[in-house]
Order: sequence, then structure tokens, then C-alpha cells
Amino acid sequence: MQKSIIKQREKKIILSGNSIVEFLPLTRVQEPDGKYYVGREETSTYLHLKNKYAEIIRLCDGKRNLREVIELYIAYNGIKRERRKKALLGETLLLIEQLVGYGFVRYIDNIKLMTKRGSDSKVSRRKYKFLSIFFSTPAMAFYFLIFLIGIAITINNPAKYIPRTRDVFWHHLLTISLITQLAVSLALIFKHELAHLLSALAFGIKGEIYLSRRMLYLVAETRLKDIYKLPRKERITIYLAGIASDAIVYGFCLILLHLDDVGVFDFSSLFALFLKQVILVSFISILWQFRFYMKTDIYAIFEDVSGCDELLALAKGKIKYRIYKLLSFFLSKFRSKVSHYKKLFGNELYIEAKHILSWYALFVLAGILISITQFIVYDVPITFIAVKGGCLKIILGFHNHLSSLIIEGNVILLLQLIYWGLFIYVFVKDLFFVNKKKWDENIIRWMKEISSTKEVWE
Repeated sequence: MQKSIIKQREKKIILSGNSIVEFLPLTRVQEPDGKYYVGREETSTYLHLKNKYAEIIRLCDGKRNLREVIELYIAYNGIKRERRKKALLGETLLLIEQLVGYGFVRYIDNIKLMTKRGSDSKVSRRKYKFLSIFFSTPAMAFYFLIFLIGIAITINNPAKYIPRTRDVFWHHLLTISLITQLAVSLALIFKHELAHLLSALAFGIKGEIYLSRRMLYLVAETRLKDIYKLPRKERITIYLAGIASDAIVYGFCLILLHLDDVGVFDFSSLFALFLKQVILVSFISILWQFRFYMKTDIYAIFEDVSGCDELLALAKGKIKYRIYKLLSFFLSKFRSKVSHYKKLFGNELYIEAKHILSWYALFVLAGILISITQFIVYDVPITFIAVKGGCLKIILGFHNHLSSLIIEGNVILLLQLIYWGLFIYVFVKDLFFVNKKKWDENIIRWMKEISSTKEVWE
């Protein structure tokens, strides 16, 4: 007899085919590929499930036991093989066990289960309807048209318009250049995340901004609640909103600079140089989204459209597998790692996603190359010039007894310390106070949640 034991504090609930399961109110959103996002709005927890599992959940009304639910599902779908019926019951028991862990189940055999209570994340869509005009298809097309015009201007005269390191230092006072760089960076970050939040409000969901760290960079991120209850088109619009806001700043500033060069406007030389700094910072912001080895906005679009959850983790795993396989020819100690990855990837789940992962693994490598290039071309020179300039000013200030130079040099170094201090704070917070799971654990968890041990993909 197939059964599962669920622990609830001091109680042990035996889950079997005779168990009657009742779910809490759940949201179901069907995707174009036939799968569903199923979850609770109250806790903003969603799972990406195959059609059959979503249908089984729907049939669990608190009156039928699981065997009756399976029989009803089989009758609807014309399944005849007896072995398949037994396998489906086993899959359903595993599914219910996972859903209990996510707080989706209210009762099992009239025993009330512990569930999480979340804050209300609903927003009146009518209240923020006016925002939808800024995130409509014509509006988004207009934003990217401005960006393409900026790209065309750059291609037409690359020597003049391609962003360079020296564009950061637009003012003869190094301090002012660095202060405006920091101010522009913070303004662009806030604007990017605000675009995500406003687009989410336009579609009736809440969000929140928080500080985080990616590699060597301090970043702001937006956590969006209940995004998976929205249709895919609206989700992708929310993902694109931040990129679109960066694109329009980049394109608009290039257009202004070009119009000044051809004589339409007559900006001061300092303002024109300042525009170049804004263009450089916005260019780096856009470049950030192409770091495919991290979960950026573009990655979120890839994952959503492909329907492959944990696409990044699987793609990284494939790259590691290839590297270990190559090294195993020369060093025997890597053979155990190759065997380990073969176990993870030698299943039907990986076979289905194999084509997508092959392509995305190449994107991951391209993203690493982009990051290395940016670090060498922009990040290192800018930091080096700033620190060098600050130290020189302090030395000259002491040598010539000029307190103004000493103060300016200290301000320059202080700006660098503020950035790196915040970075170290977030790094230490992530390292010691956030319970991070290993890559393998994430993959195994994902396999259990989304599928069963048999017939993972249909």
C-alpha cells in the first residue's frame, strides 16, 4: 500500500489513497505551454506544475479521497493502463507532501494543518489604471525606438559617442565628477526599480525594493509579490520595464548630445560633458542586464518564456559537467564529479530541457566575457584613477599646506569607502545571516516540487 507520513508538530499524519485532502484557496494561471502556476496569494508562494497535477489539485474538494480523485482524473483523460494508475497515485502522494510543506493544504482527514499567514498583497488595479498607459505595447515600443536611435547615432560616429572611461571625469574637479557619478548611479538604480514597481502596480500587484550584492557590486532589487498570478505577457512587461527605463535615458541623452553637435541646441561644454557621464552610467546599467550568469531581468524573461525553472542553475551545472569531463581525462580525481553530474542530468527532466540548456550555457559564457570586459575597460580604470587622484591631492595638500586639497582628497577616498563599505556589509550579511542552499540541493528540491520520480516530462 502506497502511503506517506507527514509530521505536524507532535502529530504524525498518514497520507494514503484513502486520505481526504482539502486545499486552501489557490490561484491557478495557465501558461501557453499548458502548464500552470498554482499558489497562494496570501503568502505569494507559487509552483510551476504540469497540467495533470493542477487538475488533480482542483479535483481535491475535501469530499473525495485521493483514490476517487485519481479515478475521476483517469475517467476524464481516458487512461487505461493499470500500472499508470498506480504510478499516478504515487506521484499524487509525493505532490501532496510537497504542497503541505508550502502551506497549500488546509485539512487531511479532517486534521487541520499549520499554514503560514501572509500580508495582503492585493492592489486595486482600477486605482492605478492610469499607469498602464506607460507600460502599454505602443509605449514600450516607443522607449526602445528611442534606444535604437541612440544606437544608430553611436554607430554613425563611434569615435565621438562610444562611452569611455574618461567620460566619468567630466569636471576639472575630481570630487565633483565622482559625486555626480554616484548621484547619477543611484538615480538610475532608483528609476530602474521604480519602473518595476509602477508596472507591477499597473497590473495590480505589490512589490518592495531591497539592497543586495551581485559579485563585486552593490545592487538594488525588486521583490514582486504574486507576479505569477499574472498572464505571461504582463509578467514580461514588468521584467522589461526596468530595462526600458534605462534604454530611454541612454537614447534620449545621445539624441540631445547629437542635436547639440549639429547646432540644434547650444549647450555649454560642461553640460555636454555631463551628458556623456550620464550616457556612460546608463550604458553600464544596460550592460548589466546581459550578465546571463546572474538572475537579471533578461534572465527572468528567458526563464519565463522557456518554461524551464532553474534554467540558470541547470546551465551552470552543464558547464561544470563539461569542464569536469575534460579535466577527468588528465586528473582522475574529477571522475567522481563527472559521475555525480551524470546522476543529476541523466533523467527525463534534463533530456526535455537539453536543447534550451545548450543555448543558455553559451549565453552564460558570453555573460562572463561581457563582465570581464567591463571590469577591465571601465571598473578598474575608474577606481584606479579615483583612488590615485585622491591620494595625490592629499600628498600635495600636505606638501603645499593647502587644506582644500587635503579635504578634497579625503572626500574622494570617502566616496570609494562608502561604496565598498556598503558592499562589504551586504556581503557579510549574505554570508552569515542568509541560509543559502547548495546548487545540488536546489536542483533536487526543484525536481521533487515540479515533477515526480517517474515520467518527469510528458
